[in-house]
Amino acid sequence: MVLNGDSTHPNPFRNPMPFNHFAHFYYPDRIYKGWPDSVHDTAPIKPRFNVFTDTTFGWRMYLAAKKGFVLSTAAAYFDIMAVTKPKTPRAKLGRFLHITTPNTLAFMSYIAARDFLGVVSEKMGGTVSRAETVHTGFFSVNC
Repeated sequence: MVLNGDSTHPNPFRNPMPFNHFAHFYYPDRIYKGWPDSVHDTAPIKPRFNVFTDTTFGWRMYLAAKKGFVLSTAAAYFDIMAVTKPKTPRAKLGRFLHITTPNTLAFMSYIAARDFLGVVSEKMGGTVSRAETVHTGFFSVNC
């Protein structure tokens, strides 16, 4: 049984799952109840920070490169230690660069393609979202 299970609200409240409490990433939505009667000169509730829209292109590329490098380094470490097991340091460096470089660039190319599609789509009067770029292809414009 869900709290407010019979609610007709488009975004009804759902109790967080135990995993959300364990991982500490459950952030409930703020509920706007109007201005308090006692306070009339305060600022309205600010929307939640969104990395994809509230930062500059350079910062998004930096974050994508950083996260891509960390994940591809982990993949390269697994490949070197468990899969190919090269013997010489030169071969290990070659495997590291062979795995890390394209994977880091893949993260960055996703951000660049998403921003490019966003600019093209805005000029054509539409919008583009992360889900649309993944499911319909990188070079389609959804208007």
